[in-house]
Amino acid sequence: MLGIPFYFMGCWHIYQMLRPANNRLAFIAFLIAGFGFMMGAVWLGSRASIASLQHYPELMAQTNLVSLYETRYETLLQVVRSTTLILSAIYVYLVLKGETRYPKWMAALNPFVLILAIFLVYAMAPAIGKYLMPIALNVAFAIFFSCSLMFGDTREATESALDPSPTDPFAVRH
Repeated sequence: MLGIPFYFMGCWHIYQMLRPANNRLAFIAFLIAGFGFMMGAVWLGSRASIASLQHYPELMAQTNLVSLYETRYETLLQVVRSTTLILSAIYVYLVLKGETRYPKWMAALNPFVLILAIFLVYAMAPAIGKYLMPIALNVAFAIFFSCSLMFGDTREATESALDPSPTDPFAVRH
């Protein structure tokens, strides 16, 4: 839970890197990813609550808390998955367009593909994959943000982020 603010910083960084290709679409991707991470934070917090209730089997037997949990909170995980897919699609589109601060090959390193790679690790090496699967989204985004910092041209993004001139996130750059 303490790392959640870093996700928003990572999303802002991705926005800055995608911005030259299409400022409006990059900003929309930032908003979608931020929303997904907020829903993910709620979902993650709910996991601790349901886990602590497992210590009271009599309460669990008398109520339908687990089914209520699945109905209410597991749907949040679907929101997180959907926003990750949308972010990945926008990211791939803008990177392949060729005007971002990424080389085109970076389109392959999107969160959706990285999550699929984690599933592949689980299928091919279950002894390792069993540790990655429960935190697949976290691992995928850690790799995604790290690769962005390592392989993206961050010099221009840093300079434009520090530019004191007003910017309109909905201005279309050509």
